[in-house]
Amino acid sequence: MKNEDRMDVIRKIMSEIIKSKYANVEKTRKMCYRLIEMSEKEHYNYGIAFGNYYLCELCMYEDDIDGMISGVIDFIPYVTDNRFNDLLMRSYNILGIAFYMKGNLITAMDYLLKAAECKECDDYEAILALVYGNISCIYGSIDAYEDQLRCCKKTYELYRKQTERPELIVPKMLAVINMADVYLKLGEIEKAGKCLKKIENHKQRDKIKEVAWFDYSVLMFKYEFLSGNYEKAYECLDTISNADAGIFDQRIRFEGYIDVCTMLIEHGEYARITGMIDYLTQKAKTPEIRRLKIALAELEVSYYKAIEDKENLFKAYEKFYEYKMQLREKEAEDNLVSLKARIALKKAMDDKIEIMKNNSELKNLAEIDELTTLPNRRKYEIVINEMHREAVLKRVNLGVILIDVDCFKQYNDTYGHVKGDSCLRKIGKQIKNEMNENILCARYGGDEFCVILLNKSNEFVIKCAKRIENSISKLDIRHETSTRLDKVSITTGVCNYVPDELSTIEEFINKADENLYHIKHQWKTDKNDKTNKSLAI
Repeated sequence: MKNEDRMDVIRKIMSEIIKSKYANVEKTRKMCYRLIEMSEKEHYNYGIAFGNYYLCELCMYEDDIDGMISGVIDFIPYVTDNRFNDLLMRSYNILGIAFYMKGNLITAMDYLLKAAECKECDDYEAILALVYGNISCIYGSIDAYEDQLRCCKKTYELYRKQTERPELIVPKMLAVINMADVYLKLGEIEKAGKCLKKIENHKQRDKIKEVAWFDYSVLMFKYEFLSGNYEKAYECLDTISNADAGIFDQRIRFEGYIDVCTMLIEHGEYARITGMIDYLTQKAKTPEIRRLKIALAELEVSYYKAIEDKENLFKAYEKFYEYKMQLREKEAEDNLVSLKARIALKKAMDDKIEIMKNNSELKNLAEIDELTTLPNRRKYEIVINEMHREAVLKRVNLGVILIDVDCFKQYNDTYGHVKGDSCLRKIGKQIKNEMNENILCARYGGDEFCVILLNKSNEFVIKCAKRIENSISKLDIRHETSTRLDKVSITTGVCNYVPDELSTIEEFINKADENLYHIKHQWKTDKNDKTNKSLAI
């Protein structure tokens, strides 16, 4: 398979993962592994990072909190590169969700704020909307409704900017639902009504049926109930009462259900909630919603007190205090576990970053020329191979400028090797200064240097070569035994064209080398003119 075809396959896999990540979890997992494998072969680091990130997302979907945390521990140190800011931002967001699910709100907020502080990147506003939505959940957990409202508004505004993104319509409407719910908690019923009207008037309102119909129905019940429209509120009960059992795996659904029951008790609608309380009691056996058992026990106390059932009221009180004690013990245990997890995460990340730093230093030693501190021949070969592959794939020019120091043997013989090394250092530094950071300058070997350029015109490449020659000449390093000038000078050979699948890197270097020695021959032949008259492409 050609490089171009492989990159097309990689891009298609990435697109497919985003499109159907939760529709078929096992299929998505296999696609992630395939993406990582193909990207490793192509040295496509973003593809490797992308695949690993979405494996962490699958852990989140499956409520595998430890898998989320350990996955991100392995993953985050590798995405600190600025090119991966979108994945770094998403990873901090996932850590925030994981610690929120563990009940450690402080650690969760730490990581969500880290996500919010990330630099702008691809899809920045949509990711930031996710982050603020999760921050709003933390504020809601501690009844900080004003702060929760501020975050809900921020989430909505960020989604609203994405006018050309149909896949963000549902998240945008969910942000409005959350905003309306907070308004109701603050007693601002009129403002909640305006939010509901936005959803009612939305031309694609039916889309929320797929993921948020329960939330919307609970919200409509609360709004109509608090507005005194009880008959309309009761019309929403069928949707709420017949909710899919799996929906309660998310604690926010459970809380919404309890809110509905509490309102019905306050209005004396005891008959409507008997079955609902039984259902909640069954769901509360799930250990993951331990904190909500207390909320349910409180609800039962209110219910049995209202219907004056003393026997069950006594049992409900007993249950309430039992759960309180269990929760207190469990919170102490969870805090210790969360603290240990936080320390372990910090240590693992520090260790991994240290290993990467050491590896980077070793890599630098292997790829940096000790004398000039420019990249060496080994690094040059790695980069030119990558750039050749990219030039073939994108059908753009690959340019090589070979640089040879004139009469350098004579310079060493005249001034000694210490002076010769100093001369090469100055030349290397000057070449580097003349090129920007996106152009590789390397020591090719001995008294030869090279510059590699991608997607540059012939005119640009020739100007670069001439600029380097002029800058070396301006160093005014004396060379009285040179057969060209009385100071150190260089000759450059240039090659720049669009390679095809059959071309080789050696062809580029040989062509630039031929051009270089052709020019050297010119000034050696013409004793009166030592300038470089031509720079053949």
